[in-house]
Amino acid sequence: MRMKRRYPVSFAASVVLLLLFVLLALVPPPHDPNAQNLQKRFVPPSFMEGGESAYLLGTDYLGRDVASRIMRGMSISFFIALVGTVIGAIVGITLGYLGARYKGIVDEIILMGIDIQASLPFMLLAIAFLSMFDQSFWVIVILLGFAGWEKYARLTRALTLSAYQDGYCVAIQSLGGRPKRVFFRHILPNISSALIVNMTLNFPGTMIAESSLSFLGLGIQPPLISLGRLLGEGRVYLLTSWWITVFPGVVIFLSTLAMSIIGDRVRDYLGVRS
Repeated sequence: MRMKRRYPVSFAASVVLLLLFVLLALVPPPHDPNAQNLQKRFVPPSFMEGGESAYLLGTDYLGRDVASRIMRGMSISFFIALVGTVIGAIVGITLGYLGARYKGIVDEIILMGIDIQASLPFMLLAIAFLSMFDQSFWVIVILLGFAGWEKYARLTRALTLSAYQDGYCVAIQSLGGRPKRVFFRHILPNISSALIVNMTLNFPGTMIAESSLSFLGLGIQPPLISLGRLLGEGRVYLLTSWWITVFPGVVIFLSTLAMSIIGDRVRDYLGVRS
């Protein structure tokens, strides 16, 4: 009899929690996230004394519903982290393939770019760039896409160089297979598991980078909302109205932790299969 696979409790809880956050990010919030009501400023969460049932997580300094702002912030933060991760993967995989394919001066230039990117703190570069140029939504998304491209490039280059020496690639090339076709039809599917693991582990880093920039006021700008911006707006009232900052911080912590646990589990599973 075939035994059922048992998943760790932490992995199952992470999947459920992440799905819950995604669902909350997709459904419409109960209130307009930007609607102000100065008569309802600093209303505590509903489970505290003085709270109101209409405001589950309380209100902020302008009377805006914190729960609704968190839901809208999750949708934007998750979208930026996802798109930024995909952009970084596409750029890194492309450059890694070009380096392994053409070698020589092309490979040396790409390796130099990888070393420069890995040696410089990304946050300092991002802060300097956003301080001098536009802080629009898509500029931030594209900028975050370059946060971890060097990891994909290094991994893709190493795996591609190794795969080109394997018997199946040598046989396909001897039969007239073009290098591009060999890579996309044979090598890329074989190394995709390692790249997928890298994406799952890079997603939390991209989300934290966006939250850090928004917390410093250099990321998402009003009227858009992100979790990092909610942290930055509420830090002044942390001692008196802690819920404005604590709840967005808890969402950031739990979502990045859940994604990291899922990434570790995916890495173990795909590693065993390989």
